[in-house]
Amino acid sequence: MRLSRYIILTVLTSVLGSSCNTPPNMPNFGKKRSDNQKPQTEDPNDPSDPEAPVVDPAQQAAGVDKVFAEESAECDGKPASSGRKSLRLLTKAEYANTVRDILKLTRDPTGSLPAESPLNGFLNNVEINKVSADHYSGYMDIGIAIADETKSKLQTLVGCTEDAGESCANKVIDTLGTKLFRRPVAAAEKTLLIGTYKKGFAVSPREGMTLLIASLLTSPPFLYRSEIGDSAGKLDSYEIAAALSYFFWGTSPDDALAALAASGKLTTESVMAAEALRLWKDPRSRFVTDQFAHGWLENQSILSTSKDASLTATFTPDIQKAMLAEAEDTFDYLIKQADATFESLYSSDFTIGSPALAAYYGGQSMTEGTVNKIKFPGQSRKGLLTLGAIMASHARPDESHPIKRGDFLLQKMLCFVPPPTPKGLVVVVPPKDPSKTTRERFAAHSTSPACAGCHIKMDGIGFGVEDYDTLGRFRSMENGKMVDASGTMVDV
Repeated sequence: MRLSRYIILTVLTSVLGSSCNTPPNMPNFGKKRSDNQKPQTEDPNDPSDPEAPVVDPAQQAAGVDKVFAEESAECDGKPASSGRKSLRLLTKAEYANTVRDILKLTRDPTGSLPAESPLNGFLNNVEINKVSADHYSGYMDIGIAIADETKSKLQTLVGCTEDAGESCANKVIDTLGTKLFRRPVAAAEKTLLIGTYKKGFAVSPREGMTLLIASLLTSPPFLYRSEIGDSAGKLDSYEIAAALSYFFWGTSPDDALAALAASGKLTTESVMAAEALRLWKDPRSRFVTDQFAHGWLENQSILSTSKDASLTATFTPDIQKAMLAEAEDTFDYLIKQADATFESLYSSDFTIGSPALAAYYGGQSMTEGTVNKIKFPGQSRKGLLTLGAIMASHARPDESHPIKRGDFLLQKMLCFVPPPTPKGLVVVVPPKDPSKTTRERFAAHSTSPACAGCHIKMDGIGFGVEDYDTLGRFRSMENGKMVDASGTMVDV
């Protein structure tokens, strides 16, 4: 075993696992959360699949309940109480962005890390994403590999080379360490890091520098973002800087934000607000809009969506990529308009997409300024709900699927989680019938006594987008009949 890996394993086992596997308490806003309430890690069950994992609707609704709680600190004007604090593990995307920006790494090194566990589509839940045994090995291998690459750039990054010995090690800690830790390196931490460096240096200057950089990259202050604050739960300026930067850009603070953190001015509300606006207006804020859209709209699922062999000549990988880009670009464009409203997300009569995708939809492609818009004359396509990525991914390989679409819209747009399919109840998708529309076949779920309780809600909404076929294209006819795309909302 390479010396660097052996020492890092010792550090990780004794420090990272013991101190950070169970995060401390984080601030609590609104209703109290019981200590024994476990976060739900399973994806919502497919309503047409009786073997799908069971989801507790009460758990998924807990977040919504907390936001709208009568005793919420946001609503009653009282100061928020200090409850749970957190050390938030960097996501794979945040890790990759951070080493790209600080160490000028030109590749994504996170392939060997375990995938994050999503909660309702989002990847950064502090209670779910913790360091596992697989993380140990992955962080070690990644840290050593990045350290080996970084040594050749030290002259550019910190103005010295490994041959300068301990003086260069100090520069690495003071410069790169401060950026990686998102705060100044404490004296005790520096002593430990120099001690680690000397262990490697005893073998060779090269091994010493590898060990130092790899140790920085496997240290808890790098892998975890601190949201601990003081005894009252108030974050310090460095924690605020990191919170802003990782929220908007998914990476470490830039020089301007870091300077404000060092000055202490960032704890002033007006300065904080000004910085938030600056980061939002920067093109790098595309990170937050893409990440939110991926979690909320599940639009990345379009890339893994399969269709019947008879349709693959039309539904190509290029079209799937164009649909994802359309979903991302449209959300980013709409939410950043000066006159943007919540309603405009659902009522806009255009999307941002390529000419090829416009032709696929039967729409009109036109360039306005720096963007290419798709208009849909003669179609009822409006806003995010009818994006091709959503309609095509929530469908069967050869036809639309009102249940899947209704379930998606209920959960993602109305925060209503249908109860799991009762044990022993087998949900059978009606066989295809060339004399009937999809709606006519699926309507049985809404009338069957065993299914009506849930399906009258799901199907009623899902039927409202029946004018979009399995490929996400608008249609007015199916099997020689006019498509009935009227929808209903029942007890939601």
